[in-house]
Amino acid sequence: MKTPKKIDVNSSEFKFAVNSIKESNLKKGKSNEEVKSIVNDFLNYIKLYNSLSEKERNDVKFKRKEKFKKDIITGNTEDLNTEDLLLNDLISRH
Repeated sequence: MKTPKKIDVNSSEFKFAVNSIKESNLKKGKSNEEVKSIVNDFLNYIKLYNSLSEKERNDVKFKRKEKFKKDIITGNTEDLNTEDLLLNDLISRH
């Protein structure tokens, strides 16, 4: 497994993820305040992830990947939301 890198919060990839979260939650009928809170939680998670050591980021990457695979295999996808999917995608590629 490659060494996980920090996620660049200024990248177009990250900005796309944030915009996707906003759009998805607004389409679900969430209020602007709810969407703002969800985006802030997402940003805080990324900041925390970026503050971890390489080993800790690798552990997070592995655990998220394994949980995602288990959820897909068992059909437990109701708890997966846009934020989780985008987090898994960003983390898996960094």
